[in-house]
Order: sequence, then C-alpha cells, then structure tokens
Amino acid sequence: MRLIRKIAILIIPVSFCCFEMNAQLVNQGILYVGKETTLSVRSDMANNTGGILHNEGTIVVKGDMVNNSTYNGNGAVIMANHSTHTSLKMGGDTIYKLVLSESEYTQLTHDVYVADSIVFTGGDLLLAGHTLKLPDTIGFKNHSATRHITTNSGKIVMVNFDNATGIELPISYGTDLGYTPLTIANTGAADHFTIQMTDSVTDNAQRSGNITPSNDRVEAMWMMDDSLNTAYNLNLTLKWQADEEGSSFNTANCGIATYENGKWNLNPGDLANSPNRSLSKTGITNIEDIAFAIGDGESDLISGLTFALKVFLRGPYNTTNDNMDNSINGIIPTTAASTSVYGGAPYSYTGSESFVTAPATAVDWVLVELRDAASPAAATSSTAVDTVASLLMQDGTIKAADGISNIAFEGVSINNNPYVVIRHRNHLDIMSSTAVTQSGGLYTYDFTTAATQAYGTKAQTLLETGVYGMFAGDVNGDGSIVFNGINSDRELVLIQVGANSPTSPQQGYSAEDTNMDGSIVFNGINSDRELVLIQVGANSPTSPRHGQVP
Repeated sequence: MRLIRKIAILIIPVSFCCFEMNAQLVNQGILYVGKETTLSVRSDMANNTGGILHNEGTIVVKGDMVNNSTYNGNGAVIMANHSTHTSLKMGGDTIYKLVLSESEYTQLTHDVYVADSIVFTGGDLLLAGHTLKLPDTIGFKNHSATRHITTNSGKIVMVNFDNATGIELPISYGTDLGYTPLTIANTGAADHFTIQMTDSVTDNAQRSGNITPSNDRVEAMWMMDDSLNTAYNLNLTLKWQADEEGSSFNTANCGIATYENGKWNLNPGDLANSPNRSLSKTGITNIEDIAFAIGDGESDLISGLTFALKVFLRGPYNTTNDNMDNSINGIIPTTAASTSVYGGAPYSYTGSESFVTAPATAVDWVLVELRDAASPAAATSSTAVDTVASLLMQDGTIKAADGISNIAFEGVSINNNPYVVIRHRNHLDIMSSTAVTQSGGLYTYDFTTAATQAYGTKAQTLLETGVYGMFAGDVNGDGSIVFNGINSDRELVLIQVGANSPTSPQQGYSAEDTNMDGSIVFNGINSDRELVLIQVGANSPTSPRHGQVP
C-alpha cells in the first residue's frame, strides 16, 4: 500500500497526539507535524519534489527517510527500524534532533546538518562518504563503543566552531570496531573544521597512501583540515581501544604524532603514560591538511632518531667555569656547510643546517655521524647511515641549529646497534665506546664522564678531575695531531700568522685557532702552537697523536 498526500496534513495537539501510518508515506504537498505530536511511519517516508515537511514534533520512521524537497522545523526524527539498517537522505536540509533507535545503523545517502543533538538509543550513524555538519553547540547522548558515528569514507564538519569548553565527537572508522572519540576545543577564532577517520596509518596521511606494518602504534588516523584559515587555537584529546593497538604497543610510553610538511613527527619529549588510552595535544594553530596518529617510543612515527649527547672540546674548555668559553660565538659562520667550517676537505659536508644569529651559548659547529654496527670495532665508516651538523653549547650539550632541540636523524633506522662519532674541525674525532641506548625514544650518551666513554686507547684528554674532552690541535683534519714532522699542525699555525711575523697574532674564525679564542697565536700568551705541543706531549714532540675512530 502506498499513501500519497498532496494536501496539507495539519496535526494540532491538545496535549499529545500520535498519528501512525501503517504503510509508506510519500508527501508531495504540505505536511506539518505540530509540537508534542508524533507521526509514526512503519515503512519508508519520502518528501518528494514540491513537498514541504515542517516538523515541530516527532517523526518516527521505521524504514528509510528521503527528503527531495524542503524539510524544516525544530522537531525530532527517530530512525527506528529494529530489524535491519536504514538510510537517511535530507538533501542538505537541517534536522534539529536526530535519534538513532535502529538495531543496526542508519546510513546517510546525502549530506545533513544536525542543529541540536544526536541521541544514540540503538545503532550507529554511518556517514558512507557523505558530510555530517554540526554546530559548536551540538549535544550527544547515550553514545558508546557500540553506538556512535562511523565516519567510514565520510567526514564531519564543525561549522563556525569556537567552543572553548570542548565537545567529544563519538566517532569511529567501522560500525563494530575502531571506536576512537575525538574531543575538540577552540579558544581562538571560529573556523570550519573537517574531521575524517581511517583504520590505518599511511605514509602520506591519505586514505590512498601506503601502509607500513607496525606493532608499535594504534591503527587509527585522525585527518583534519580548516576552511577559513583563522587565528584558531585548538586543544585535542584522542582516545582509542585496546583492540586497535599493535601487538607490542606500549601505553606507558606513547604520544600523539602529527603529519605535516610531508612527514610524520612524534616528538620523544611528548611521550607519556596513558593507561586510560587517552592523549591530549594543546595549542594547535594549524591543521591545514594535518593528520594525527598514536605511536609509542619504538614507533616508526618517531621524528627520526633523536639524540641527547654531551661532549667537551679541549681547546675552549675553562676549568674555572667547568664549561667551554664561547669566545668565537659572534663569528661562527651561519651555515655548517660553509667552506670555512665543514664544506671543504676533508669533510665535504653538504647539509643545510644554518641559523640567522648564533644562539647565545653556542661554542661552534660539530658534525655528528650515526653508525649502525654489531660492535664498536665493527663500526667503521662503511656502517655510517647519516651525518648531521649540530651546535655544541657551552655546557657540552649538542643541539640542533636552534640551540634548543636535541638532534635528530630523519628517515633512518638501526638494524644492529647505534654508535655516534663526533667531529670538530680542529679536534680529534671520537666515537662512543658502547652502543647508545634509548629511553622513552630518546638516545643519550655522555662522553665527558670518563676517558673510556670514547672508543680506543686514551681517545680523550683529562680536562679536570673526572672530566674528559676531545684532543685539540688537528688543524688539517687528517686524524692526527703532529707537532714536528710531515703534515705538521704546528707549521699550519705558523703559516696562518705568517712565517716572518710569528709574534703577530691573526684574528678570525680559523682551524688554526686551536684554543678557539678568536686569535691565532704562534708565539706569546694563549699560543695555539703550544696547545698542539701539549696535546702530543711536551716530552715527545716528534710523536703524533692519532685519532681512535675505526
């Protein structure tokens, strides 16, 4: 039986009225459902071309609901098929209140805007490639891991969202799995925010991207975007379920990774214990084509391999202050690959690390090389996997070019054990004597605590009691400090100041400035020549000191 109405149905309640249709209802006229009134349709309901459906009460549909014309009003629509799933097409019009009371799910077949609330008393709302638009005042009731919004290939758009308190969106990527609610709050300017989900973390943060298997992350990806590019300030909380975790995922050491600038970025410093499977990220001011995922300290989402290293140079070391002087801070070249630093022989470094103004406590550039080997003896140059230029600070810490961040080796992995080599333009290279270990995703190593922290025999010099550093004086960077003999470093100091004027210092940034005070001195106070002699041993000026790096 098919009932078609081409005239208005006006339901005017006295206190409460329930009008029930036992067959399909097709409206092509004007259908008005008044306040405190319920229209119940036991089959499908359609508002066809030319029809006007104005709902101020409650419409209960036990089949599919299709709007091909005009729907409005502040009433509720209850999808209530208790035997199978149903579909909902609103033609882009607004539902004030949507109640999902079916046994399986309601599937969108067109975009819809829900103005007031979504109530889950039965199954899911499946977006199925369509858009669910919501205001920043939207309310959700009775949602759970089995009653929620399944984004599937669809998306949610938070319209003009500036809710500073926050709203939890009960979303998942599958009807029976993957419940991954997202709480979003905005303390800045309003914007339209798009949210999508997928059940895997891809290399390029797109649904069509490659999936690299991993047991150290949550197999869920939250993809977001803005529309107006306003000055918003977002706080997000991501939640997940145990069955979405990789087999070795560690909830005691996990964090939120962000995909931006073409790569995944999980800062080891953001790793935290999350026994309740909930993590937050605050102060987000850019989500244009941004994605988020959850990984642990062993995850491939970690921002490369991050190292916190400490080393001292003999040249500028100051025993009074127990740190290094930064006398040449103002003349350090802004680019590590400059020919006066590491761009020329023997280093021929081509990296892009640079700064505009040297950080206040920067001493000089150093090169840090990462090697991957089964043992320190096997960690030869052939095992090198990457090299980065970094800034050595007065306290011995090695930082990125900003002088703040720990150094990171991007896009590399370790198959055996990691060893680090430290190079400076006028000191002997050193390498860690043991494999560098990590905790919480951060690899740490301190060369300064013992001579044996550097691989080899007496590979470091004693600076003061209990403190060790790199030998100074390898002016030509050939791996040896030579006072008298072939390839003499002493002679290079003399040549730099001028053989005819050995008592006249020269100023500037130079490898011949072995003590790194900004002056090249052959004879006189703070002589760089004497430092070379001290490093090889005053009693054995003809015996070179050689580096110990394999």
